[in-house]
Amino acid sequence: MLILRGFPMLCILLLCSLQANASSFLQAAFSGDLQNVKSTLDGGGNVEERDRAGNTALIISSFKGHNDIVQYLIDKGANVNAQAKDGFTALIYAAQQGRIDTMDILITNHADINMNGLSGTALYQAVEKGQFEAVQYLVDHNADLNSTITVFGLKLNALCQARNFGRQEIYDYLKSKGAELLTGEKTLCKSEYPGRNGN
Repeated sequence: MLILRGFPMLCILLLCSLQANASSFLQAAFSGDLQNVKSTLDGGGNVEERDRAGNTALIISSFKGHNDIVQYLIDKGANVNAQAKDGFTALIYAAQQGRIDTMDILITNHADINMNGLSGTALYQAVEKGQFEAVQYLVDHNADLNSTITVFGLKLNALCQARNFGRQEIYDYLKSKGAELLTGEKTLCKSEYPGRNGN
């Protein structure tokens, strides 16, 4: 998966992955069935089991915001920085969905706030999806404002993506916190903020 710009596409990809090949353990993580999750692990199940897309139970439950399962899996030793095949982590998904409580659990348990997937960091995804509170939370917890990703040889960062998607409030906020706009030919930044002149 490269840069996927719409929430429905990401949701469909995760759902299809689960429907096609997920075990009852991963299905339980998706549906919020804590008792099934517990019984699987108590019976010797693998807390790091993955589906075909590389999603762990922690990634799946974080995507859905099942915080009781998220905490339980972490307590059972789940890797908070595990990445699916697309590079997404539990924190990136939680940020993308604006799940502040889930993000707080993950970061409290040493999730890497700046881990970069194929579609950017948690901050980048929160910006792209317009999750302003998640952006504020990440900035308050020392997210790298200027981390970049490269797409087809062209660079992007969170401020560029705020500009590209017309997220004015987020754009202004990130600028006030010291984020810098990428410049030059080898970027995917729009030359002007939508509806404005200049920066």
